[in-house]
Amino acid sequence: ITLAEQPLPVVSLGNDTVFCAGGSVIIAATTGFSSYSWHVDGALLPDTTSSITVNGSGMYTVLAGDGAGCAAADTVEVLLLSTPVAAFSHEVHSVPCGPEEVLFQALSGASNFSWDFGDSTSATGPEQTHNYIVSGTYAVSLTVSNGPCSDSIVLPVLVDGGNASVGPLVIPNVFSPNGDGVNDRFAPSGLADFPECFDLVVYDRWGIEMFRSSATNAAWDGKAPDGELAPDGVYYYLLTIDPIEHAGSLQLLR
Repeated sequence: ITLAEQPLPVVSLGNDTVFCAGGSVIIAATTGFSSYSWHVDGALLPDTTSSITVNGSGMYTVLAGDGAGCAAADTVEVLLLSTPVAAFSHEVHSVPCGPEEVLFQALSGASNFSWDFGDSTSATGPEQTHNYIVSGTYAVSLTVSNGPCSDSIVLPVLVDGGNASVGPLVIPNVFSPNGDGVNDRFAPSGLADFPECFDLVVYDRWGIEMFRSSATNAAWDGKAPDGELAPDGVYYYLLTIDPIEHAGSLQLLR
């Protein structure tokens, strides 16, 4: 009698896996065996095929037998993850002399939070404070996830009153301080919409400061700081309305 030793069979279930609540996952064993039996956490399952579909967590074991009466086993862990629900609240705060500030707060628990504020900026984390320079309605999205399980929401957020959008602001480029009562002062109009939020400075061509004011009726009368008449020529202004700067030139003609 000749006995031939057969190699022991090997069956594999692959790597441990996770799936999201409300879904399922297929566990597939190595094919080619004549029989299969399945267990979850030690309890026998009715399945006898090479693959099964599961929708719960547990330690899943397959026992696979071949035609020679040999068997092999493998175990894999399946973990069910909860799927978070995306939701958020927001509060708009007016900031004196600054852009509109919005506080965003995620309302659901998750491992990861990803924000898109609708103005080409983004951030991560459950709570964010974001500044909007321009008034308008922004489509803000939040994506939350636990591992591969994720959910998203997009809501419109109205931002009304950002300082940069108030106006109109008109800055003249020429004035004639000759005492005729016409165009005697360099006076940007619209500054009353920015109380205590701006600074106007005028320089000569050498960078010497000729005039500075933060008053809502700021107007340069064409005089130097010592009270002397400034000569005709080109001067330069810098008007800062937090946080935006307006720079340019103006012509003084007497």
